[in-house]
Amino acid sequence: MENMQFGLMVLIVGMTVVLTTLYVLSIVMNIFRALFYKEKPAVKPQVVEEVVEVEEAADLTSNATIVAAISAALAVYLGRAPVNFNVISIRQLDSSWHEMGKQELIQANITNKM
Repeated sequence: MENMQFGLMVLIVGMTVVLTTLYVLSIVMNIFRALFYKEKPAVKPQVVEEVVEVEEAADLTSNATIVAAISAALAVYLGRAPVNFNVISIRQLDSSWHEMGKQELIQANITNKM
């Protein structure tokens, strides 16, 4: 019975210490928020009433537009001017980008270990 009372006393003291510490930490955080947090002024969104006409989707999906977009993306990725290379063919892959990335990583690991 004496052990049970000692255990209950340790439980009460432990819970009191933990809850008091959390309360003090909460007060400190509120003080820090009052000292260091600066609210940004609310900016009202501006209403734009200009209507922009949208081009037809068929014009945007022409082969020349797709090739130009891919060439520009390659130029940015490679860090070269688009005139330094020529896109010969563009073909769609049967697998997803995720699977192709896995295959490239596996191939890179195989060639690095040899």
